[in-house]
Amino acid sequence: MVKVLDEYQVSLIDAESYAELLLRCGWYLYERESYYAARPLIASALASFPAKSTKAFASAVDLDGLISLDLARPQEALKSFQEALNIRQGLLDENDPFIAFSLNNLALAYTELGGSHLHLALEAHERAIQIRLAHAPSRIGNSYSNLASLQLRMGKPDDAEKTLASCPSLKDFTDETFLATGNPRFSGDMVLLSRIRVAQSRIDEALRLASKALTFRRQLLGAKLKTCDSLYDVAGLLLRTDNKATAAELMQELIAIAEALPEGEGQLARTLWRLSELSDDVGRKREAMRLSERAHAIRARLRPVGAAPETSSEMDGDEAFESLCPWMLW
Repeated sequence: MVKVLDEYQVSLIDAESYAELLLRCGWYLYERESYYAARPLIASALASFPAKSTKAFASAVDLDGLISLDLARPQEALKSFQEALNIRQGLLDENDPFIAFSLNNLALAYTELGGSHLHLALEAHERAIQIRLAHAPSRIGNSYSNLASLQLRMGKPDDAEKTLASCPSLKDFTDETFLATGNPRFSGDMVLLSRIRVAQSRIDEALRLASKALTFRRQLLGAKLKTCDSLYDVAGLLLRTDNKATAAELMQELIAIAEALPEGEGQLARTLWRLSELSDDVGRKREAMRLSERAHAIRARLRPVGAAPETSSEMDGDEAFESLCPWMLW
């Protein structure tokens, strides 16, 4: 429908309803991790809304930012989230739950950017939590999970654990608490707790939690980006326990999934790089070189146009490939 309207320049009788329909389709595709399919619908919705300062338009801008965030483009996401917040601040009371939603999203983008942005993330989370405790308590668990992720990135795993434990739905950290609802969000909390355990040097427990999250995501989501993310986590933990063969098998599974996903290039490049390091470590030099070359070729495609030239250390470090994927893929 979008293609036909664009191709033939069809005039819309009710542009607002058309844009809201596209927005609903976009949200559905976002939840299905079909980001590249959602993007043109969102772009068309943004162009079709008659007024650019409404709650519906702000929702479309937010959605565009959330997709950017999951595609490891936090700077783009930050711009979208700030625009959505500006629109809502012009329409709503300062303590409205939608203001908290925007602040929470801003904090997510700042967390992904890391470094000097982390204190800005903390400020945004604290304000969002104030609003939600007073006016939207049902959403407080979401804020606490996101704040815990920030605290972990700030190097405070014990604080992160305490914050995550504050989530009303995660009172006891049992597997049943995380998984019984069938809600994909809780698998993200389990991934977060696994990473907290890694930072606390509790590797066996981290591996158990990450493996449970992987099983859940395989069953509920199938061959999607979040499943790739969990495969990568479990493979990394297996390498820490010197289980190289099983880690390599999981990475090969991840590669097969990521190759089939339009949105999977970041996951693919990161895993090819990690597998190249493993291959080099076990003496498979030729295979390591082939994997490394392929990882670098994909990474070069993903770099922003006009980006500054990199040094060899910037190109070859683990951080260069980790940055192709989000810090936390909820």
